[in-house]
Amino acid sequence: MAFPFFSVIIPTYNRATLIVKAIDSVLHQSFSDWELLIVDDGSTDDTKEVVSNYKDARIKYHFKENNERSAARNRGIELSTGLYVCFLDSDDYYLENRLDVLHQEIVSRNNPVAMFFTDISFTDGIVLKYDFIFDNIFDYLLENIIGVPQAVIHSDILNKIKFNESFFIAEDLELWLRIALHYPVVYLPGKPTVVALQHDNRTVNEKKFNQGAERLKVLKYIFKNTDFRNKFTNKIKRKRLSDTYFSIARHYMYKKNICKALTHIFKSILLFYNHKQTKHKFYVLMNLLIGKIPQEYR
Repeated sequence: MAFPFFSVIIPTYNRATLIVKAIDSVLHQSFSDWELLIVDDGSTDDTKEVVSNYKDARIKYHFKENNERSAARNRGIELSTGLYVCFLDSDDYYLENRLDVLHQEIVSRNNPVAMFFTDISFTDGIVLKYDFIFDNIFDYLLENIIGVPQAVIHSDILNKIKFNESFFIAEDLELWLRIALHYPVVYLPGKPTVVALQHDNRTVNEKKFNQGAERLKVLKYIFKNTDFRNKFTNKIKRKRLSDTYFSIARHYMYKKNICKALTHIFKSILLFYNHKQTKHKFYVLMNLLIGKIPQEYR
């Protein structure tokens, strides 16, 4: 039995109107040796009917009870047969050369058992690029956001190390750090070949969904984990915590809860006073103290 080079995993929940673009972007890849596993995390819309319209044998649909995207991705990993595993969120899409570029880069390195990641672009024109120079890979992963759709990981790794199903925000960070304990993490520079759709219902919308509070839980979990003892510098730990508290403050400003916003801005400033945003945080703080929420956070 021949196994594909890539398994692409799309977890989805009630995104029947968005998933078509994601599926089509895989179907239109210039590199064809792939399988696509769509793991429906308990959708109540017509996602199943939408997927059933596709007749390509490489597309496989699996339904499971709702248990958030980490569990859905893990189910996809368990069902996958590819040598390397890629991920795509149901509201994002690949450019047609994505898998071809990844294949060329991986083969040129003799198919290592490693995690790779790429740049990503957003539909609002923002491009996340990386300066992959570091003294400490753990500091680097902690400080830089690397989304799940940017990653491609050898199946041998994911057969041993999967997503922590307790987390649905920053679950990627926690997984990358555990992978880095045992395997190489390789940056593939170049033009982004994966695109993230910007919309108000993205789960990473910090103002609307207070994802900062969930990220804080993950960070505290990581910092208490004995596997990571002495892996991070104190400066980067404090900076990441400071950023997270400010994210929570932004959510509370959006919700017009001035008291909680003030509490979290104070924590953010005290944790990392030398932050380049400290002056701006004081500006926000002074506005909140007189009962005014700055326009950009309403």
